[in-house]
Amino acid sequence: DDMEYISMETEYVVGRHGRSGDPSPVTAYGVYQGIKACAAIKYGNDSLEGRHITVQGLGHVGYYLCVHLAEEGARLTVTDLDAERVARDLGVDSIEFIDPLSQAGLVEEMAAASIVLGVFGSSPKANRVIPHKLFEAIACGRPVLTGATEAVTETFSETEIATCALGDSNSLSTSISGLLADPDHRDRLAVAGRQRFVRDFSRDAQARRLLGELASVVEH
Repeated sequence: DDMEYISMETEYVVGRHGRSGDPSPVTAYGVYQGIKACAAIKYGNDSLEGRHITVQGLGHVGYYLCVHLAEEGARLTVTDLDAERVARDLGVDSIEFIDPLSQAGLVEEMAAASIVLGVFGSSPKANRVIPHKLFEAIACGRPVLTGATEAVTETFSETEIATCALGDSNSLSTSISGLLADPDHRDRLAVAGRQRFVRDFSRDAQARRLLGELASVVEH
């Protein structure tokens, strides 16, 4: 559906309904190459054989991504609503499936992460919203890296949340590698993000804001 909206502005569009088909394999290949670029920077070579990679959700892009990763011999941990189908179709035994996590379980996983990744798509929806997981991450005091959408850049500063270019695998891989190599920067982001959450987005902060709005209405 996003591509249909994009086609209203430009004719240089693929992946439209009934036209050029599913662009997911090409998108997945770009993500795959981005992961290999990260491996090359982090480990000195881009081989993913034996590397442990986690993929959340195996829709069109995630599925094709796992095909590339499995073919190269990566060790995969994935979660999907139809995990049995994925395992059968891929025909590999190096995938570890995990059951859906509770909200508390997700928070525990997030609190243990070195970096929490946000959204990196360039659709109109992605550009105008801030996903809930970003607020959860800064509430947990974890450093966040996300795409530089209008919503994010209007709400947060670069000292609170790290951003990279939208739809750019090289920018994403460089940003991840840079954060992994700079624990002091991650710590500064974590502290600043947590402080911002407490000040503006916590339950108490929201309650104060709501009371202020209600008071202004009563006064008038």
